[in-house]
Amino acid sequence: MADTDADGLGDYVEVKLSSPGHELDPLAPDSPCDTMPDGVWPDTDDDGLNDCEEYVKGTNRRVVDTDLDGIPDGVEFFSGTNPLEVQPTVDSDFDGAQDWLEVQQHTNVTSDDPRIRQRYSYQYSVVDRGLVPLDQGEELPTYVRQFSFEISNIDIRDTLGYAEDGVWVRLPGENRIRVFVAQVPEDDPDGPPVFRVADVVVNINNDNRTVVLTPGDFRLMP
Repeated sequence: MADTDADGLGDYVEVKLSSPGHELDPLAPDSPCDTMPDGVWPDTDDDGLNDCEEYVKGTNRRVVDTDLDGIPDGVEFFSGTNPLEVQPTVDSDFDGAQDWLEVQQHTNVTSDDPRIRQRYSYQYSVVDRGLVPLDQGEELPTYVRQFSFEISNIDIRDTLGYAEDGVWVRLPGENRIRVFVAQVPEDDPDGPPVFRVADVVVNINNDNRTVVLTPGDFRLMP
């Protein structure tokens, strides 16, 4: 995320956290965080908010999902929901869809506009493949339940890209997509989820925009 003033808070984060009497300026270093030697603030839990942003917001920089509601802190923050409080029945825009479902579907939690929902909402297809054997070199087989997920209607943009010292860091048209998977044990569905994440880059200029991910593409989050 762009951080024009290099103060540890991304430009969008500064704008979103500003309120009357507590303005943050994305063009002037005004965060309470100490300057890092290399100018890069880490994201310890890899949830999309760096440690400085989590400190200012009040979330836990070592926990992917501070309120344990199944949605990573960064996803909640950028979606407009509260990463500090479980709100399972809140429907901010009174459109009949609770906020957590709108976050999952990538619709606006504060806007009841059916045209926007139809255009931008993600489409999911989940298939239960049943129990499959897991080869662990044991005499008695171990089985795991396998699912196949298909997500479509992900909107990608014609980005500008940027270069440093004449070398492209991100090519024009590139879009970074993060896929989060939250897992809970079948015998403890109310337990805290375990998160895995995969990062892919899709270019709007490519004819084939279909991406296939396997379990090996996902890394375990802290």
